[in-house]
Amino acid sequence: MKKIYLSTLLLFTVVITHAQSFDVRKITLKSDVILFCEQKNIIDSSKIINDYTSNYFYKITAVDNIIKNKTGFDCKKAEIRVAIQDEDYLVNLSNCAPAIGYPFEMNKSYYEILFLKKIGKQYQIIGLVKNNDSRAVWQRLIDDIKSVASLENLKVPKERYSKTIYWFIAHGINPTADFLTYYKQQGILKTDTAELTEQQLANALANFLAEKTDLLALIAKKYPEVIRDHYLDKLKSIYGTADEYSYSNCSDFQDAIRILTNNFNDDYDDINYVATDLLDSELSYYEKGNIMSALIKIVEKGDYEMKL
Repeated sequence: MKKIYLSTLLLFTVVITHAQSFDVRKITLKSDVILFCEQKNIIDSSKIINDYTSNYFYKITAVDNIIKNKTGFDCKKAEIRVAIQDEDYLVNLSNCAPAIGYPFEMNKSYYEILFLKKIGKQYQIIGLVKNNDSRAVWQRLIDDIKSVASLENLKVPKERYSKTIYWFIAHGINPTADFLTYYKQQGILKTDTAELTEQQLANALANFLAEKTDLLALIAKKYPEVIRDHYLDKLKSIYGTADEYSYSNCSDFQDAIRILTNNFNDDYDDINYVATDLLDSELSYYEKGNIMSALIKIVEKGDYEMKL
């Protein structure tokens, strides 16, 4: 899936870029209404309130897909409030990157997804995603949002916890700290650590091996030998790369070595720690290859204990 980025600013205004990523689960569950629209059907409007304030709104003339609707939303009647800097807030405290634009093409459809929260009689935008991707790419994001929205209907805490764990695993996401703390408070968990069934562990392992590496924390205690073999195979695969070692090759090799050696026990004076750091320097292909070969042998000898 192509990655789309949403970033929420103070008072729910947004900055839009083309990079990853945003918490689909959180913003979906916080939203009362989620709309998928063509950009040409979203019109800016405003109301003068007094001699120093204007309120700004979106008027929507047509909706392609109402992805979620908990409030009986009607685009012909609803007011969608847009918080604006210098009107609703006077200081922007965000460190978010500036928006990235793209050239407008005639006869091409541009889309966006609006996440809305009903506050009183108005709808407030709490998130906005837009870019110039094809409808097929958008559909995958819509499907992700719908899969989250379905979790909201689960009222039994134990069932909701279990189904949400499956959702996290399917999307290669490590469960968030607030999620785990909540279910500890509900008595579902004994600690702040996720508890998984055998099937969930098996799913997490399969997805981890398919390069959803954020799941490592979920499977580390259950499958330490599988993890070791996986990262050792990765080291050998990178070492076998023909012609040159790219920055990405070296970075992936360093990450795997640090996992396999517990980062050399964080001993900055360890010669192997120093050698690993040299992989992202201006060494020749042969010099980097020699370092990689030596580090692989060290891992195979078991000189360091992997701690996960």
